[in-house]
Amino acid sequence: MQLTEKSDVYSFGVVLFEVLCARPALNPMLSDEKVSLSEWALHCQENGMLDMIVDPYLKDKIAPQSFKKFVETAVKCLAETGRERPSMVDVLRNLELALQLQERAEESDSIDGGISDEIVLFVGPENKDSDDRMIESSTTSIDCFSGIR
Repeated sequence: MQLTEKSDVYSFGVVLFEVLCARPALNPMLSDEKVSLSEWALHCQENGMLDMIVDPYLKDKIAPQSFKKFVETAVKCLAETGRERPSMVDVLRNLELALQLQERAEESDSIDGGISDEIVLFVGPENKDSDDRMIESSTTSIDCFSGIR
């Protein structure tokens, strides 16, 4: 097996879910279907229950649109084949967009109940939104939820 940029993208997607769910990538103490965080997160996302495995501390702090973009990015990173995965440049752009959406929500105090209010959160490739463009910003950080402490 040869490691490539696309295998790094997959690994980074796993890290994104580790951050979002506050758990390690592998936990042999859990039931078989939950051992692998990437598999369990994809399963939960496909069944509309990803919000149930998100770190409870983050639930009321993440703006729904920011969460949606963050999850969409993480899911794309975990695509089955390298060809289907985004480049790291695209991942960075999407995470910067997620950060901008979070900052806007915080500035306008429109986070309300956070992602707890959102049930269906995934936008798959077939439902891709038109908001994949970068919004002008001086932000260059990939720390998507820097305002959350």
